[in-house]
Amino acid sequence: MGTAASALVGGAIVILSYGHLLWANAILSWIPVLLVLCITEPPASFERPKKWAQNLKEVLSATLVRDPATRLVFLNLVVWGAGSLVMFWVNQKYWQESGVPLAGFGVLLAAYNLVDGFAARSAALGVKRYGRRPLLAATGMLPIIAYFGMASFSGWGGILFGFLFKVGRGLGEVLFLEALNERISSAFRATVISLAQLGIRASFCLLGPLVGHGIDAWGLPSVLSALGIVFSIAFVCLLVPLAFRDVALATKEASS
Repeated sequence: MGTAASALVGGAIVILSYGHLLWANAILSWIPVLLVLCITEPPASFERPKKWAQNLKEVLSATLVRDPATRLVFLNLVVWGAGSLVMFWVNQKYWQESGVPLAGFGVLLAAYNLVDGFAARSAALGVKRYGRRPLLAATGMLPIIAYFGMASFSGWGGILFGFLFKVGRGLGEVLFLEALNERISSAFRATVISLAQLGIRASFCLLGPLVGHGIDAWGLPSVLSALGIVFSIAFVCLLVPLAFRDVALATKEASS
């Protein structure tokens, strides 16, 4: 809700000028800084500190070596998260070429974020009703459909396909983090999530410039189709194996 509200406010402010928007961001950014100064952390007991190299080795071993299912969850979180970050910027170019006025960017971004949030809130209910496997499939299939749909239909038709991407993104964010929390101990959980976020941004550092260059050289439809192909491969190689491993684990737990 906060992101959607800020998108609407930003879209309204930018009508005045881009400078007004920058000043609003600069002023509002001080609010969380001041709030953090009022927070008092509870006392905590710490174990004898280990060397950072040993801690990193244990985290990487727990995440990428010991359990193939945990490794798949981590890789899916990074890959699909990087795809979401790329699409955040691609959408703005897409809206521009579709003739959406600058003030309308805020309305569209707010609508996308509301759909994203609704999908995330509905993920737990969906797992209870349908199981995790169909939702994992939707997490991968919906963005792929969105890529090819946006490549095939320009204007508002493609923008509507973009909502499918946000549904898949909202589901995936909850499902992957939930699966990671189930498999990683609390001692390593925060570090593993931080490493996943680092992986997402590192992947974007490679993928983002390639996508931007591709848009300039070959246009949006070609790049969106290429992204659809890339993430179709990721779906087959990463998400499908995770779905089957998750079902096998659930069957084993039910029989025991």
